[in-house]
Amino acid sequence: MTHAYRVLSITLFAVVSAVLVACADQPLNTPAVTEPIAVTPVTTTVTCDSGWVEDGSGGATCNEPVDLCADDWYANYGTCAGYDPTTDPCFPFGCSGGGGGGGGGGGSTACNDERDVLIYEYQTQSGLAAPACGAFTQSASNQFYSFSQLNVNNTHGWAIICPPLQINARQSYGLARWVAEIDGVPRTLNSVYRCPHRNAAVQGAPSSRHMAGDAVDMDVTTNSLSEWQVYANAAVRAKASYVEPTTLPCGTGCTHADWRGY
Repeated sequence: MTHAYRVLSITLFAVVSAVLVACADQPLNTPAVTEPIAVTPVTTTVTCDSGWVEDGSGGATCNEPVDLCADDWYANYGTCAGYDPTTDPCFPFGCSGGGGGGGGGGGSTACNDERDVLIYEYQTQSGLAAPACGAFTQSASNQFYSFSQLNVNNTHGWAIICPPLQINARQSYGLARWVAEIDGVPRTLNSVYRCPHRNAAVQGAPSSRHMAGDAVDMDVTTNSLSEWQVYANAAVRAKASYVEPTTLPCGTGCTHADWRGY
């Protein structure tokens, strides 16, 4: 073997060995290394209902509006005695000592009891003017129905019960006269006074006369047109200002009559 051949063989061996050593340090099928691709975060866009605010988390949720604080307070406590201004961010209207408490608006109003919550509901959840404290009662009744029956399905202990729903059957108009015009036997009342919160929950009209305290939904036991007609005719004789037709929410399941304007 010539000297030149030996030199060439040694050189090739060294090159091959270096390549083999380098490859041995690499895992098989190693993908090429590339720079990471920048990804733009995707946010969910949510349109908040009127009175609600986006909570700053990219549009995913909406914070509770301030105007529901009074409702929250009532649902949680029910009385001013349960309110703690140091721990509850919602100021209950009418409870003294609240000062500048949280989102409710600060400062007590004239009624100084649960009526302030009701008045606030009128301001925020109805199409009617907010009533004064003196418009509410806890005891109105008539010869056929107690206060609890005139405040049926309501969550508050105060209600607006207008005179036509309180006067006795000797008068020529009103709820008691309506009963007398049928047969003098009181029927079940499905709805009389509704606070704005309750009215919204049952999808009542924004200016429903139930919130005004002069409307009655009398249950039609048989859900028949013939019985509904008996009640409707009697309501007309009792000088109801309005009797709802069967094409509206009551259908033939109840007869709605009201004495607006009396």
